[in-house]
Amino acid sequence: GVRLSWNFYPGGRWQASVVGGYTNSDYEGPEPVAPSADTYKQDEFWSAEFALQYQLTKGWSVRGEYIRNQNISNVVAYEYKQDIVLLKMRYEWK
Repeated sequence: GVRLSWNFYPGGRWQASVVGGYTNSDYEGPEPVAPSADTYKQDEFWSAEFALQYQLTKGWSVRGEYIRNQNISNVVAYEYKQDIVLLKMRYEWK
């Protein structure tokens, strides 16, 4: 698999990041829930993350994140899509 990240500072108190990932999994043994006992499970997992952070004061920041995960499989029971939205408030002792 591979995971790439790009962090940047659009200006002033702003920070942003973009992350993408991909993993390919080929399993060695037959899959017990597959329609055929000879089916070997193969998965592709994709992920994308976007974040934007604003520094409110010297110690306080607020951050919004969006995460999208998707698993594609040759066994339908293992396929899914997941969307996550987060809003975080943080205090850092400086």
